[in-house]
Formats: sequence, C-alpha cells, structure tokens
Amino acid sequence: MSAVARSAQGTPLDGAPLATTAVVIAVAISFALALAANGDFARVCASPRLAFEHPLSSYHRVWTSTFSHGSFPHALLNCLAFVPMASALERSIGTTHFAWLFATFAHAAYALSASAATALWMALGYRASYESCAIGMSGVVFALIVCETNVNDVERRSVFGLFTVSSEYYPIALLLFIQLLMPGVSFIGHAGGIAAGWLYVRGYLNFLLLKETHVEYLEKLAICAPARALASFVPSNADRGARPNAEASSTAFPAFSTVRAIPTRMSEVTRNAFAGNFPGQGRKLGGDGSTTGEMANLVRVDPRALDTLVELGFAEHAARRALQECDGDSQRAIELLTESAAHDANSDEIV
Repeated sequence: MSAVARSAQGTPLDGAPLATTAVVIAVAISFALALAANGDFARVCASPRLAFEHPLSSYHRVWTSTFSHGSFPHALLNCLAFVPMASALERSIGTTHFAWLFATFAHAAYALSASAATALWMALGYRASYESCAIGMSGVVFALIVCETNVNDVERRSVFGLFTVSSEYYPIALLLFIQLLMPGVSFIGHAGGIAAGWLYVRGYLNFLLLKETHVEYLEKLAICAPARALASFVPSNADRGARPNAEASSTAFPAFSTVRAIPTRMSEVTRNAFAGNFPGQGRKLGGDGSTTGEMANLVRVDPRALDTLVELGFAEHAARRALQECDGDSQRAIELLTESAAHDANSDEIV
C-alpha cells in the first residue's frame, strides 16, 4: 500500500470529537511521562488501601490511574476500544455532557473497585485486591461497553468472534474472557467499570449528571470560547444529553438489561457507528431504521402493554422500542412490529 493510500485511510482519531481526542492525548502524554520516570507507577496507581486509609491525599489517583498505562500495547488497545464508542456517544450528547460523563465513570469505577477490594479484605481477609496497584482506562472502557450494549437492540453479541452470548451478559462475558486470556489484569478494576456503567443505565447515577441549564451556562462562559471555536466541539442542545432515566427504580435492582438512559435522541449515523464496534446479529425495528429516522424519545412504557406484546410472541426489546416509538399506543406498536417481521422475512427470502 502506498504512503498516499495509507494517508487517505487516516487514523482512528480522524474526525473524533474534542473530548474524545483530548482523552487520547492525555493518555499519550501520561505514557510519555511514565517512560521518562522509568515506569514508576507507585505514585499514580489506583490503590484501594490508600483510597480507604487516605482518601483525600490519594484523590489524584482517580485521574492519574485512569490515564496511566503500563505498556504501549496496553495504552493502544484501550484507546482503540475507547475511541469508536466515545466518539459516537460524544456526537450524540455533546462534548460537555460527555466530558462530565467520562469524569463520572472514572470516579465511580475507582470508588466501586476500591470499595469492593476493601469489602473483600474486611469480610474474607483477602488482601490481594486491597493491596493492588492498578493503572489504565479499562474501567471507563467497560462502562462505555455497558452503555453501548444498552443502546443497541442486538439479541446476541460476539466475543472476539469466538462465540456469542446474550447481549445483556456481553460485558460480563467479555470481563471473564479477558481475565482468562490475561490473568494479570485488574479483574476488580474492570468489574468496577461494569458496575459504574450498569448504575448509570439504570439511572442510579442521575443525581451526578449535569442538567441542560448547567451545560448551557458552562458553554457560554468566556473561558470555553476557544473550545467552542474548534470544529471538533459538539455543542449541547435540548434534544440530546445524558438525561435521567425515567424508568429507573431507586428501590430495587432489576434485570441487567434496561431501557436506554443514553442518549435521549440518537441519529441513525451515530447508531450505526455504535453498532459497528462489536459484531453480532440483530434486527432493527422498521428494517432500515426507526420510523422517524432517529432513536425514539425515552418514554415510560406501560408494563401491561409490554407484557401483552411479549405474550403475542414479540421480543421484549423490540416490543419496548415499538411502544416508545408509538408513544405507548399498543395497536400501532403491533402494526409496526408486524411490518418489521414481514420486512425481515422478505429480506431473508431475497438473501
């Protein structure tokens, strides 16, 4: 391949939004600084023991452990996994919302993994995780994987092309499979990321999210003017944002699969960008996309109407999406699902 052709193909960062690019640059700078320091991570790693015993003086580790990586392959693999998902999400909810969400995931994954390690030590006397020293952005990446899984209506997902699992268990399957391949990675750090993503899509982190009025205020500040002037900056607006999940329950922990909490509206281009990150077969309602050309607004679904559609033989995730697109009208939802099934049947015959 010629140099011109390689240049034309570009890099994964070509066209990436501002916050996504900034995160990758921060990872690169942190890696360069680590090389200059001869790979001494003792002062920057995530240590559950220090987080528990000295929470204030070790707070900087929330950030330093996220951006630090132990080797070039470690940094490269995390960035390659991060960029597609982060870019699609940032284009959907805006740069400010995404930057705040990234920080939320970093803090939540750090706190959850440290709490789990401390609990294991206190309850079972297991000190290995408590005394561990972890680095890497994998916690945030796993949180994004949970979000990406909940956005896409795909029934089964492929794990590195080797086998498939039900989509709601895909993050857990990925966690276990990676641990088998690389026993030295931080299991509890990855699990903390999955827990952070799960809490987010269930709505338990709603109180940490920025409101649209706050985002508008921040983006109007003079200090943000240079960022707003960049073409890669994605402004926020009333139709998108990391909104609270109206169906989330604060009193119970329902099934892993849930109504989507991100984003409130997503373009078909962004939806396709998400769908291409991980292979797997599934059906999209309406054939080529939703009837509106965008993801339907997240509306509260009547459980009785949903149960009725499921009893009629429709898949629960498709029935829920149909009710959302039809504003809870069961009859219209049935017509939409029937048309979708007929379209899929015709497509199978053509193939």
